[in-house]
Amino acid sequence: MKEARLNDEGEIVLKFNKISSADFYGIKGWIDSLDYRQYNSTAKEWTVKCTEEIYEKIKEFNFNIDPQIFQLVGNVVIDESYLDLPLPDKYKFLYEDQQRVFRYAMANNWKILNAGDMGCGKTATSLSILDYAEYYPALIVCPTSVIPNWKNQYRKWLNDEDRIKVIEGSKDLRYYGDEYDVYIVGYPLLARQMVKTKTNGGDIFLPKKPLKEFYKTFHETVILDEVHKIKSHTSQTTNAVKYLCSGAESILALTGTPILNTHKELYPILNILRPEKFNNYYQFCERFCEKKITYLGKRKKTSYHGARNKEELFSLLRDGIMIRFTQKQIKEIRGEEYLKPNITILPMKANGKSKYEDAEKSFRESLANGESKTKALGNLSKMRIEAWNLKKKACFEFIDDILEEIGNEKIVIFFHNKPVLEDLIEKYGKSLVYISGETDTNPEVRDQVIKDFCEKGNVRIFAGSIGSCAEGIDSLQRKSCTMLFLQEAWNSGTRDQAYGRLSNRTGAIGRTNIFHLILPNSVEMLFLRLQDKKASISAMTIDGETIEEGDYMVNILNYYMDKEK
Repeated sequence: MKEARLNDEGEIVLKFNKISSADFYGIKGWIDSLDYRQYNSTAKEWTVKCTEEIYEKIKEFNFNIDPQIFQLVGNVVIDESYLDLPLPDKYKFLYEDQQRVFRYAMANNWKILNAGDMGCGKTATSLSILDYAEYYPALIVCPTSVIPNWKNQYRKWLNDEDRIKVIEGSKDLRYYGDEYDVYIVGYPLLARQMVKTKTNGGDIFLPKKPLKEFYKTFHETVILDEVHKIKSHTSQTTNAVKYLCSGAESILALTGTPILNTHKELYPILNILRPEKFNNYYQFCERFCEKKITYLGKRKKTSYHGARNKEELFSLLRDGIMIRFTQKQIKEIRGEEYLKPNITILPMKANGKSKYEDAEKSFRESLANGESKTKALGNLSKMRIEAWNLKKKACFEFIDDILEEIGNEKIVIFFHNKPVLEDLIEKYGKSLVYISGETDTNPEVRDQVIKDFCEKGNVRIFAGSIGSCAEGIDSLQRKSCTMLFLQEAWNSGTRDQAYGRLSNRTGAIGRTNIFHLILPNSVEMLFLRLQDKKASISAMTIDGETIEEGDYMVNILNYYMDKEK
């Protein structure tokens, strides 16, 4: 442990223990060289001056630094001179916030992370930047389900259809020369084009022949939509994207939720955008994540989770890498009213008999017996299904009441497990349309479902699995301002993305009313509490706001392990 905090006199207090001998004597030797130092033998703490030189040194020693110290001596001055850059008249149709993103990209060599909230028009901004910079050919990488949307938007904004090529399978991965201007490909297809290979230096990923041939086309611009899809630095998807981005003149990374769980998820995209600054995953994690060491026999395992030094990372991101506007900021800039969504948590009455307690017992036992995390999560899923079975009747009664109360308006429902969807289909029949994991991979089916929801009068309910519909869905807001969660998202980022399908989206018909239908005294209550804790990581690092933090899955597992003791 290495902690640095600020005392009431404005001095830095250093506390360090349970560290390696080399680390200890390195820090101790540096402290001994200081003109001013005081040691508290009772608390086993050192007090030193709060100066920029000392701040830099404790950063070098990888102390966990109190945000107050950072605010005093470590703050990065954000350069806003980009706002003065001239913008051609052709692009002044963009909203002011979009123009700022355009200028920010212009000032930072066309390589940025656009982390604007859902519904801010990242697609139109990116295509305008592409049109101006003229770095062709361009590659758009996105979730498979939104490929049609990108194709349609390209036609709309750049009025060119013949120069687009959608990569639908490995057969389409070849050298194209200057045959097309824009190529669109889904993340899953790229993942299948990487092979893990063992070397003396460890495992590496190498591209298959089709991807090598496709790379020869050489994409001057790469647009990475929903870039949080490459959150793991060891995944096939991340390594495929990194391979295709190498040498690109422009990289536009887009996501409304850069962090879903932990700081380490930011590393892959930072490594792609600024490899000269972020080139060591483990150094990044040591600085910005919590470290956990476990032992399996004599084998030592180090893992990273959570977040630390959030203000420092926030400033690094805002220094020429990331630009972000929240929905509230966007509305203010555009002179529009921001309608804060009404969010209500409603306890549902349990009805009938359920196997919930048995499922909870199996989950606790799997943890106590040291079974795999995969098996533990399987038992957790059973708990969620049994919780639904208990509250199902009450949920249906609430849905019926809402449908009657809102008249001709429609509702949007989110769920997680397939049995919930099956019950909804049985209950509501043709008045319901849905998108689940099984339909998500077919863009045509997805588009037809949304069209039916918007255009058919007899369809009152849209049901979407959280994993499939929290992103890449538009137009629901034109027919509904009521959203129900029958089950909770795994993290606050996905939950907020789901909110963004209706809330303050362009074309929204009113203030969004959101209802979380929760079974009391169940794992669902824990999900809600941990969602709020998980949101803290993103709040400080991405928005510069401070709330309590926590690690989602770690807290779920620890909660039940403690309960078992």
